[in-house]
Amino acid sequence: SVTITYNGETRTNGSCPDSYTLTRRWTAADNCGNTRTASQRITVTDTQAPTFANVPANLTLQCSDPVPAVGTPTASDNCDASVTIQYMGQTTGGASCANSYQLLRRWKATDNCGNFTITTQTITVQDTQAPVFTNVPAHITIQCSTPLPFPGTAAATDNCQGSVQVTFLGQFRTDGNCLNNYTITRTWRAVDQCGNSVTATQLITVVDTQHPTFQNPPANVTVTCSNIPNPPAVVGQDNCGAAAVTYQGQSQGTGDCQSGYTISRTWRATDLCGNQSTYTQTITVQGQSLEEPGGAERSLEEKGGVRLPFAVALMPNPALDVVQVRFEL
Repeated sequence: SVTITYNGETRTNGSCPDSYTLTRRWTAADNCGNTRTASQRITVTDTQAPTFANVPANLTLQCSDPVPAVGTPTASDNCDASVTIQYMGQTTGGASCANSYQLLRRWKATDNCGNFTITTQTITVQDTQAPVFTNVPAHITIQCSTPLPFPGTAAATDNCQGSVQVTFLGQFRTDGNCLNNYTITRTWRAVDQCGNSVTATQLITVVDTQHPTFQNPPANVTVTCSNIPNPPAVVGQDNCGAAAVTYQGQSQGTGDCQSGYTISRTWRATDLCGNQSTYTQTITVQGQSLEEPGGAERSLEEKGGVRLPFAVALMPNPALDVVQVRFEL
């Protein structure tokens, strides 16, 4: 019957608190005092890195959003009850333009045996919003005779830092229902530092609402039957171009050359957009009969006992510097 005695264990520390060896020994003795020892070595190591918890989540922000403060993650270890966490700072990378980039925040968790884990929070900053125009020349309506204004100056701002480039892209004309009715569209483009762009337009509406006029309208006159003038050629003019003049004819009032009457002559001017004006000339035709005082019939002579009547006519009446007197028997 061999007697076995457990002699206990000894610990030999390693390179860190959680790395060491345990040596356990036993002694076997027979009844004659012969002995033999045996030992077991238990090697304890710490090769597992800590594990992070509560790491700030990855974020995607607009460049105009505030960047959050640095978070505080936690970590645990299979051996170390108190893991050391170090914030390693942030770096910027992955920039595609001035306002689109990544912020990388890193933390390092180290246990008491030097095992460590690094975790990263990625904050993606982007610029996807187009600029906003703060000033664009206002829409206006002008007459076709008014000169087009020079292109004004447009201005824009952006939600992110950096300048905004504003470029005048030019203008184009859209015809309306007549030659002098049309619109002019002027366009500006604003581009931010990341290429986001927006356009703005000014609409200039050109109209022709003014009526044409006459260059040489014939004046009203007073004439006799024998001096009625022919209709003259009347010329029209318009604030925006040509005006066609059409003679509309004449109308005559009641009366005749003896009693007098009036003639109304009308012309119509039409511009390129259909605006019209009319002009009427009034011709007063004076009466020409003038009876001799004392009666319309007087005896000029007698032939065979017959009294011959006569009438005296004065032309024109009222008389001018030259008159014609006609005797009718």
